[in-house]
Amino acid sequence: MSYHDEESSDIGPVGQSKLESFLFSCELSSKVPFYTFQGDEEEDLEHFLELRTVCLGEGCKEESNVVEVTAMNHQGKTISVPIANLHTSCLPMVSLGEFELKAPVTIRLKAGTGPVTVSGLHLIAPPSASSRNQPGSAALGPDASAAEPKLLEPRQAHSVTPASGSRNSSPGCLASCTPDEVSDSVCSSDEEWAPPPKKDSSEDEYSSFPGDYKMEDEDDNLMETEGIKRVSSPDSLASSTPDEVSDSLCSSDAEWEPSAKQDSSEDEYSSFPEDYKMEDEDDNLMEIERIEWVSKNKSIKWSPSAEQMYRYVQAPTKPVPGLTKYAKRNITDQLTSCLDLFLTNDMIQLILKMTNLEGKRTENHWKDITETELRGFLGLLLLAGVYRSRGESTHSLWEEPIGRPVFRGTMSRKKFELIATKLRFDDKLTRRKRLSDNKLAAILPLWEPWVQRLSHMFNPGADVCVDEQLVGFKGRCSFRQYMPSKPAKYGIKIWTLADVSTSYAWNMAIYSGKEEASREVGQGKRVVLQMTQGLEGRTVTIDNFFTSYELGTELLKRKMAMVGTVRKGKPELPPQLVNVSGREVLSSIFAHTATHTVVSYVPKKGKNVVLMSTKHREASISEEVHKKPMIILDYNKSKGGVDNLDKCVGTYSCRRKTSRWPLTLFYNMLDVSAYNSYVLWTCLHPNWEIKKKYRRRIFLELLGKELVIPCILQRERIPRGPSAAAFVQAAQAAMVEEKESCSEDAKEARTSAEAPPLSPGAKLTTRRPCELCPESMKKSRVRNVCAKCGKFLCKDHTWKGCGTCLAGGQ
Repeated sequence: MSYHDEESSDIGPVGQSKLESFLFSCELSSKVPFYTFQGDEEEDLEHFLELRTVCLGEGCKEESNVVEVTAMNHQGKTISVPIANLHTSCLPMVSLGEFELKAPVTIRLKAGTGPVTVSGLHLIAPPSASSRNQPGSAALGPDASAAEPKLLEPRQAHSVTPASGSRNSSPGCLASCTPDEVSDSVCSSDEEWAPPPKKDSSEDEYSSFPGDYKMEDEDDNLMETEGIKRVSSPDSLASSTPDEVSDSLCSSDAEWEPSAKQDSSEDEYSSFPEDYKMEDEDDNLMEIERIEWVSKNKSIKWSPSAEQMYRYVQAPTKPVPGLTKYAKRNITDQLTSCLDLFLTNDMIQLILKMTNLEGKRTENHWKDITETELRGFLGLLLLAGVYRSRGESTHSLWEEPIGRPVFRGTMSRKKFELIATKLRFDDKLTRRKRLSDNKLAAILPLWEPWVQRLSHMFNPGADVCVDEQLVGFKGRCSFRQYMPSKPAKYGIKIWTLADVSTSYAWNMAIYSGKEEASREVGQGKRVVLQMTQGLEGRTVTIDNFFTSYELGTELLKRKMAMVGTVRKGKPELPPQLVNVSGREVLSSIFAHTATHTVVSYVPKKGKNVVLMSTKHREASISEEVHKKPMIILDYNKSKGGVDNLDKCVGTYSCRRKTSRWPLTLFYNMLDVSAYNSYVLWTCLHPNWEIKKKYRRRIFLELLGKELVIPCILQRERIPRGPSAAAFVQAAQAAMVEEKESCSEDAKEARTSAEAPPLSPGAKLTTRRPCELCPESMKKSRVRNVCAKCGKFLCKDHTWKGCGTCLAGGQ
């Protein structure tokens, strides 16, 4: 902050005035965006401002607040420098240490609305030595005090008293010396410094230099032979170090010959050596390069350096990843309990009501379908998907030689086709009125409660993915889409958010086309914010349709990060990242702001890939052969969440060919529900069928059979085909045996609880294996039980005896 030398005892009367400091503080806001600090010009004092901290005030908004300082540099030019970029969630306060500036100083709130408080110290010092040593000012006497604090600014020339002897130190020759050398020169003088005579206007600015300065320059080989007078000019002094200048000043007795008069047409830097010119040119080039890193829309300033970026700290994941308490509480030993979490009883009753209503209106002799028949219908759809028969005709599935017995045993082909034809999810007579408000009126009563159930059963992990899912459909639909990159190409587009690790579908929304005549602006941003509503602490991976600078900023406010590819025509990108001409293969260029990082990677000649991230704050590159940035590696790990869901659903899909788009969406809902049920089951039972690679196929097959078994058992008529008849009879017999076993166990439990203790040798009507025989020998069932413990015993483990002996324990 200040400079003080204990050895400077020959300086003039300074002990009478000391450095004084006072607290300083100012508040900047949208109403008062700037504050100017300047001292009293009438007083013969110097005022300095030492900034310490910059912090946000109470009531600030979620935005960036940039504070800028305007002051004079060492060349006397006024420059503006940003000193802080504050944000409530990232950086609410900045410590500047001891940032000292000389008045006047202007502090400005460059961006944001504040309030921002700037605090520090107001320093008041006596006038510097330069003002006291000018002609007309009081000279320093030999009786001066030895301890005067002096404020030395960087790269500022100081005027001091000359050293003892006949040599006089002028301000011009000490301009390139360090503060310590200046102090030594000041402290070693006992004489008053006499100002040089007024120089003639025709003389050069260096013509007033004394003639006894010499300089030894061995490095530049500028020394002449002995006997010839050595001369040191200002040009040679400018290129010498401060120590060399000091040695030359103290050892030379020769007179200095001034150089030729400087031409007035030359600029102020023309007398400087080439090294200084090159440094100035490099600084100018760096400044030009820094200016060119601006986005195409001129609204975002990028930097190739990551020094200005804030450190990213991932927020806690809320809600906690994994199964919810509600799902754990409602999942039982039956696989259908998982499916019932998504297709609830209310949804089943809605489908039954609307389907029976449609059947009564269109069929003369309609018989209402029951809940068991509807669940059997859903089970047959899942089994058709498991057996890869979704493209097979219904006649082929029910045909006796080549069809499967489970289809003919569950229900007749006519019944299956009738249910598929009359399946409805709303009242068709009132649909026209509701279509004016929403194009999804035919499926909306079932779709909305189903989507709400998705997020109530499972919470995704730290990485999620948002992408489009295309449900193939080529029939008549007002919002049918064409997507050539998808396998189906034509169909209904659904926005989907899926967990990256499990591909669990957490949120879905159907795209119903343009809501207005004009094109929607910022659709990708709106969709991602809608899909991620309720999540915190996640990293959202998206493609170039969604990625934008504004989206990353909004996700950061919601405590989430973004990683995604960027279209090269985006206006927020700087031109340096888009241009690939002259770039090497496998090269990467990074650009940074305070919260965003963009990388341009060249995988092959003439082609580049651009990605944007708010999670990665460093320009890190993989050490492998491809030299890919870490942003690309993390994107590749997380980009396939929705695509993997499409692959899994499409492998065992239950979709049947239809011309009605609501039925197509219902088939997709059933597929997604079955897959989500599999995720819940495996999370709750991680060791279930762990050794088999086709666990999901086994799960779907068992789930389908659990749905069709009740429908098979209640059939009144046995199918005509021998295989189907045998299948139904076997299922019914197994159910009867199971019921009898359960009834016998219940009856035995009641008998053992109500009947008095058995007498020795008593027999029961129930038969069971002997409980003392080993497992390998338990072939026959017995009725004999122990009168004391009630165990079933065979003849080999039974002994006859009287009551007296048995009571005595013999």
